[in-house]
Amino acid sequence: IGVELKFESMEDFNPDRVARQVEPVQKLLDLRNQLADLRGKIQSNDKLEELLQATLSDEEKRNKLKAELDSGAKPEGGKDGGA
Repeated sequence: IGVELKFESMEDFNPDRVARQVEPVQKLLDLRNQLADLRGKIQSNDKLEELLQATLSDEEKRNKLKAELDSGAKPEGGKDGGA
């Protein structure tokens, strides 16, 4: 991958700043940050964490979820689990 990096100060040599200059790496960092934010939200939501754990530990549910994600389909019912 060919890139052109610009360094105007010593801080620009920081790995995070270098990564921000390379678009594919920047997108991965952004995705990583979004996943970290999601993990934090999940950890503070016990009901959601239990539901995800149950889904991931059940092979049939896991395969169904994977198929839905691959097809872009909405989950059955189209609701948020309704309370």
